[in-house]
Amino acid sequence: MVKLLLRLFVRNYEDTKDPAVRNATGNLASVTGIVCNVLLFAVKLIIGQISMSVSITADAFNNLSDASSNIISMVSFKIASMPADDDHPYGHARFEYIASLAAAVMIILVGWELGRSSIEKIMHPDVVVLTVPMIIAMAASVLVKLWMMVFNRVLGSRISSPVLLAASADSRNDIISTSAVVLGALASSIWGLKIDGWLGLGVSLFIFCSGIGFIREATSLIMGEGISREEKDELISRILSYRGVLGVHDVMLHDYGTGHRFGSLHIEMDSSLPPMESHDIIDNIERDLKDEMGIAMSIHHDPVLVGDERTDRAKEMVEEVLKGVSERLRFHDFRAVWGPDHTNLVFDVVVPFDEKMSFTEIKKAIDDGILKTKNDDTRYYTVITFDRDSV
Repeated sequence: MVKLLLRLFVRNYEDTKDPAVRNATGNLASVTGIVCNVLLFAVKLIIGQISMSVSITADAFNNLSDASSNIISMVSFKIASMPADDDHPYGHARFEYIASLAAAVMIILVGWELGRSSIEKIMHPDVVVLTVPMIIAMAASVLVKLWMMVFNRVLGSRISSPVLLAASADSRNDIISTSAVVLGALASSIWGLKIDGWLGLGVSLFIFCSGIGFIREATSLIMGEGISREEKDELISRILSYRGVLGVHDVMLHDYGTGHRFGSLHIEMDSSLPPMESHDIIDNIERDLKDEMGIAMSIHHDPVLVGDERTDRAKEMVEEVLKGVSERLRFHDFRAVWGPDHTNLVFDVVVPFDEKMSFTEIKKAIDDGILKTKNDDTRYYTVITFDRDSV
C-alpha cells in the first residue's frame, strides 16, 4: 500500500536524496494523515451523536486536532523545501527540526490532558459501559491509526524526517490510549472493576515520556549533532582511498537540515606531488563527496614531507610518547623545524571532549615523555595546537 501511494503521487520516489522527491513524500504523508483523521472525526462524531456518547464525541475532536498536526507537518515541508536566499544562504531545511519540536510539544500536551482527566476519573470513578457503537468507533480508530503509524514510520525512515517519525509515534500513542479505554470498559462491564482512570494515567505517563524523548531529539538536532561513527568511518575511508592522500583530520560538519550539510577538513598529501596534481585530486574528492554523500565539503591541503629519516624518527618518538600519555590521544600535521641549537616539533593533538586531563597537563606530560625517550643530545621544544574531535 505504501509503495502504491508513492508510485501514484511521488515521481521518481526512489531517489530520496532529491529535495523535490523528499518534499513530495512529506506532502503525501501529511495529506494522507489529514484525510484519515478527518474521516475518523466524521465517523466518530456521527456515532457519538447517535449513541449520545460524550467519550466518543470527545475522541472525534481529538482526531480533528491530529489533523491540525498534519497541517503543521505539511507547512514544515513547504518551508523546508524553500531555496536559499540572502538571509538564509544555507536554505530553510532546519525548519523541519522546529516543526518536529512543535509536534513533540503537542504529544506532551495530549499526555498532560489525558493524565488530568484520568486523575479525575480515579477520584470520581464511574461505570464505563461497552456499547456496540463504541466498539465500532474504537475498532475503526485502532485499525486506521495502526496503518498510519506504519505508513509514517516507513516514509519517515525513507527521507530521514523527524516530523514524520513523531507523527508515527503520535499514532502509536493513540492506539495505546484507545486500547486502554476498551480494556477499562471491558473490566468495568464484565468484572465491575473501575480501573479506567488508572489505565488512562499509565498511558498518559507513557505518552508524556515519549514526548520528552522527541523534545530531546529535536533540540539536539537544532543545536547541532555530530555524524554517526559509521558515517564518519565511511567518510574517512572514502577520502583515504584517493591516490596521494596520507591522512585526514580537522573534520567539521554543519547540519542545516536533511540534505543540507556543509563541512571542511584537512588532508595530508605527499609534498613531492606537483601542486596542480594535488589540486586536481582534491577537486575530485569534493565533487564525489557532494554526489555520493550529499556533503558540500571544503578541503584544505596539508603537504607532508615524506622520506626524511630525521623527521620520521622524531615523529615515531612523539607517537610513542603520546601513547604513553593516553591511548585516546591522536596527533596530526607533524613537522620538525631543525635548528643549530634546538628543534621545534610542531603538531596538533586531538583530545576527546570527555578527557579528564587539561591541555596544560597533556603538554607537560608530552614534554616530560620526550625528555625521557629521546636518545640523542638534540634539544626538543614542542609547539602544540590542541583540537577537539568535532565529528
